[in-house]
Amino acid sequence: MEALAGQPLHRLGSPEAVVLTPAYERLVRSAAEVASNGSAQVIMPWPPTRMSPSAIVSLLSIAAISSAEPVQITIKNERSLSRQRADDVRAVVFPYARSTHAQARAVQVDRHGVGEVHFDHLKRYLDGESDAAKDYHQVLARVRKLTGRASDGRDYAEFEHPILDEIVPHGPARGERPSNSSLLWRTRSKTDIATHKRSGDADNPSNAAYYLYTIRAGDRLGMELRGITRAPDLLILDLSRTARDRLGWNWLKHAGDMIECMREVHPTAGILVLADDPWTYQTARFQLLGTKQTGRR
Repeated sequence: MEALAGQPLHRLGSPEAVVLTPAYERLVRSAAEVASNGSAQVIMPWPPTRMSPSAIVSLLSIAAISSAEPVQITIKNERSLSRQRADDVRAVVFPYARSTHAQARAVQVDRHGVGEVHFDHLKRYLDGESDAAKDYHQVLARVRKLTGRASDGRDYAEFEHPILDEIVPHGPARGERPSNSSLLWRTRSKTDIATHKRSGDADNPSNAAYYLYTIRAGDRLGMELRGITRAPDLLILDLSRTARDRLGWNWLKHAGDMIECMREVHPTAGILVLADDPWTYQTARFQLLGTKQTGRR
């Protein structure tokens, strides 16, 4: 969390830096805990706040990458500061909808901090090694060069820094993915950063190091989870009022189906349940996480 606190954030279009709220600090801390030990937690921020699974995963990724230990490496016979490989962050969100991203699209991540950290990581690959993490670091290292200048030649404060939602690519494990789901999708659409070559591995759900897998309320859970070839680190089960409405009146059964299916297909994944009222909080603790439900495959 100390590493995350050192990353400046901005409200969209504002030059003033803002700090992470205590509620989101707790959400990210809990996500890190369940991802690291495979446990399950139910979180209900108080006072109530709108929760964005996309923001949680992006902030968790920033924390993981920024907290990687510094290491000295040799580049062309000169010593340079790099970083040890960071922990991957691969999460599943259910039930997914576009509103999952709302809060994450109103926050910008300062280009200087995030760009420099990724550039330090990128130095490890100068010997020719390549993987999905290299593509990820290579793309995000380029944000250091952003100025706010858009493709139309005008300067916009909202394009001087990337938004939180585009720090981690997202989409289903199978099938087509939306155009606004790739790494730096918004920045690439309006600036010349899209002209730089890259492998695209960071956007591939099969081998991406940092990815948010999306599963909608009507999807076949077993098929979607089995489509994730590398085990995810955590499931974010959104049981806010809006998310419960997506699942319908029988939301408790659908949530139970997801938990049981996740434990069967990816038993090492942690589970983070988001609740926004005391009744849902208690129900999730004792009926969802305390017992097993039968579910559809």
